[in-house]
Amino acid sequence: MDAVLRPNRSLSPKGRLMLIAGVSVLGLVVSVPFLAIGAWPVAGFMGLDVLGLYWAFKLSDRQGKAAEFVRVTRTSLEIARVDIRGREAREQFPSYWTRVSMDDPPEHDSQVIVSASGRSTILGRFLAPEERLSFAKALTRALNNARRNDPK
Repeated sequence: MDAVLRPNRSLSPKGRLMLIAGVSVLGLVVSVPFLAIGAWPVAGFMGLDVLGLYWAFKLSDRQGKAAEFVRVTRTSLEIARVDIRGREAREQFPSYWTRVSMDDPPEHDSQVIVSASGRSTILGRFLAPEERLSFAKALTRALNNARRNDPK
């Protein structure tokens, strides 16, 4: 198994641009009558709304750079995490002793917990509950296959 887990970004860059342009046009349409009667601060606040939306999308893009790389080999489960700043952290578990646990059916706060030798870690925090369950089942299958192929 070789899996890459990334946060979902449901709106494409083109869709984001269209949304920001639409909010800008709407803000302009709403602001013009207020400017005409001398209530100019309304236009400024409409501009702040657009800036806030732009900033939120930039933050979302930054968080979307995080990733988890999961590899199951015959002898080990290797996990590499890359955070939003590009820093990498690695963990390794022996595949023969590693166990995966998750609530089934999944709850909103259910977690994929990988444990072995008194250590544990959580995978896929940013996935939806159903996606976490599907990943947990696939990871369990991959570990079971690795155990069957282990010469121990």
